Formats: sequence, structure tokens, C-alpha cells
Amino acid sequence: MTTPGELSPGHFSMVVDDSPKGLEVDTHIVCIRVFMNDDRVTFLVPTDFWSLRQYARQWAQGIVRLMAGSQAVSCLIMQMPAPEEPDHVVLLELQRCMDTVFISERYVAVDRVPDDFGPANLYGIVSKPSGDPSGERISLEVLTAFASGLELGVTSADQ
Repeated sequence: MTTPGELSPGHFSMVVDDSPKGLEVDTHIVCIRVFMNDDRVTFLVPTDFWSLRQYARQWAQGIVRLMAGSQAVSCLIMQMPAPEEPDHVVLLELQRCMDTVFISERYVAVDRVPDDFGPANLYGIVSKPSGDPSGERISLEVLTAFASGLELGVTSADQ
């Protein structure tokens, strides 16, 4: 948890990699590299059900949702399955603690996905706030700038 006067982490970005080395990707998969401070996570994002634009819209909405209170949870969906072929959901779970956001990668098997999960109810899949959150620490200010950039077609933000 960030204490007064402590520097909040300052980098979060997503980069679309059209030709990832060593990965064979079909036309319905986009490789997204997520950079959080010094860490990097790669996601193969299916675009046969949701387009990249729909993912970006959800990412912006997921971050805006965090601004609702001093402690809130949200997520960035990284793999949204088609309703007729649900297997799993991959997301970056976000937990806000004051001005710091903890981000952790989460894989949810289909048998653990809530029955009402879908485009109309994306956030029921997110865990309840934890009193001791874990994951990468990013400042809310940086994520807010990132969400604004998504609306403009930009995909990185630094503090």
C-alpha cells in the first residue's frame, strides 16, 4: 500500500505486436504486450467475438470504473470467449487502494465464470476487494491517462 510521500509506480502501456517472433498467430488473434513498470506480459487476444476496438472500449471503461470510490475493483478483459464456445476468460484484475492500483493476471476456467457473465455484465467475475492486495503497483493517475489515450487511439502512459 502506498504511504504519503511514497513514489507511486509510473508506467503502464499496451502494444499491439502484428508479427510476434516465435508465435504463429492466425487472423483472429492479436498479440498484445502489456508493460507494467519493469514487467511485461503477453496475451494472445482473440478477435473473432470482440474486435480490438471493443476490447479497447472495455479497457477504458474498466479503468473509469476504478474512479468510483476510494477502494474499488475492476478488470481489463484480455480474452473474451464467444458465447457458443466458452472455455475460459483471461483478465487483468484491478484493485484500487486510494491512489494506487494493484494489477494481477487472472485465468478463470469456464466452470468458475458466473452464469450471468457476458457483454452486459462484465464485472461480476472480479474478486471482492482484498485487505492485502497483491500484483503490480501502478498509480491511478497513470491508468487514468492510459484510459484517456485509449479513447484517442494511444496505448501508453507514463508518470
